[in-house]
Amino acid sequence: MNHHETIEGTLSSKFQVTIPAQVREALGMRPGNKLEFKLEKDGVMLHIKRPDPLKVLDAILEQYDVSVLQAETKNDATKTLREDRWGDDL
Repeated sequence: MNHHETIEGTLSSKFQVTIPAQVREALGMRPGNKLEFKLEKDGVMLHIKRPDPLKVLDAILEQYDVSVLQAETKNDATKTLREDRWGDDL
């Protein structure tokens, strides 16, 4: 996609906009992405909010009991895995 190319979307009667496929692909947009609109003097700035990876990881870990893994690896699963597989400990 040419970064200076103009691509149109249409506002529906419910004030919804379908973002053209070219734009979605170029920006790596996915269903459920949150968008922020910032009003500026000469237009509107659109920002795609990306989830915080640490918050996502925390949410996943809350669903599982990892206490056994933590105890077995002394809270350092990466080090334990490297030692077991490759004999190194960084």
